Amino acid sequence: MHKYYDKVNERLVYINKKADEKYWDAHWNDNINFKTYVAKKNMFVSKTTKKYLPIGSKIIEGGCGKGQNVFTLQSDGYDAYGIDYAEETVKKINQEFPDLKIVFGDVNKLNYNDGFFNGYWSLGVIEHFWFGFDSIMSEMNRVLKKDGILFLTVPTMSPLRRIKSLLNLYPHIESSNLSIDDFFQFAISSKSIVRAFQDNGFAIVKIVGVDSVKGLKDEIKCLRKPLQYCYDSNIFYCKIIKKIINIVFKEISQHTNLYVFRKQ
Repeated sequence: MHKYYDKVNERLVYINKKADEKYWDAHWNDNINFKTYVAKKNMFVSKTTKKYLPIGSKIIEGGCGKGQNVFTLQSDGYDAYGIDYAEETVKKINQEFPDLKIVFGDVNKLNYNDGFFNGYWSLGVIEHFWFGFDSIMSEMNRVLKKDGILFLTVPTMSPLRRIKSLLNLYPHIESSNLSIDDFFQFAISSKSIVRAFQDNGFAIVKIVGVDSVKGLKDEIKCLRKPLQYCYDSNIFYCKIIKKIINIVFKEISQHTNLYVFRKQ
C-alpha cells in the first residue's frame, strides 16, 4: 500500500487496488469459514448501538460486506438491514443466511422511503469513493428519521499522521495530479468530516479513536513487525498488549475515528 499526502485537502491518499465491487468480492471471498465469521457477534457494534438506540429500532448498515454486523444487530433484537454492491458476496449471504435482510445495491442511491430508519451504520465505506461522499451523505440524511443516529467510521488524520505530514515523511501529491486508477481510500481529517456532516443536517454527538495498534504499525516502520504479530494473534498476552495500546494511544495513533451523529 502506497500513501501520499494531499496537502490541499489535508488527507492521505492510499494507492493499491481500485476498491470497486470486484475488489470487494475477492476480498470477502477469503479462506475464513463464511458461516462462522458472519455468525460471530461484533461486540463493538453491539455495545455502541445499545448506547444510543433502543432494541427494536430499524437500523441499516450501508456497505455491509459479509453481513456480520447485520447478524449482530438482528441477534440483539434490532430490525436490521444491510446493503452492499459486492454482488457475489450478497448472493452468498442470501444463500447461507436467508433470514438476514441484506440486498444488493448502491449506498449512493438507497431504495428505502424517507425517514425509514432510526439508525445507520457505515463502517469504513465513504473513504473509498474517489469523487467524494456527498451523495452517500445525502442518502444517509434522507433515510434517517429526525433524531436518528448515524454511526460512521473513517480512516483519520491522527496526530501521528499529522506530525509525519508536517515532517514531509509522506511523498506529496497535488490534487490536480491525483488519479482514479488504483485508488483505494483516503484518510480524512476529523475537521473535514464533522464540517461536511454538520453542513448537511447532522449534529456531532461523539468522536472516539479506534484501532491505535493498526495506526502505530502502519506508520512506524520499526514497530511494524512485532505489532503485526500481536495484531494477528489471539494469544492472551497479545490481546492484553493490543488493549493497552488502544487505550493509551486512542487519541494519538488511531487508524480510524468513530463519529456518532444525530440527524437534526
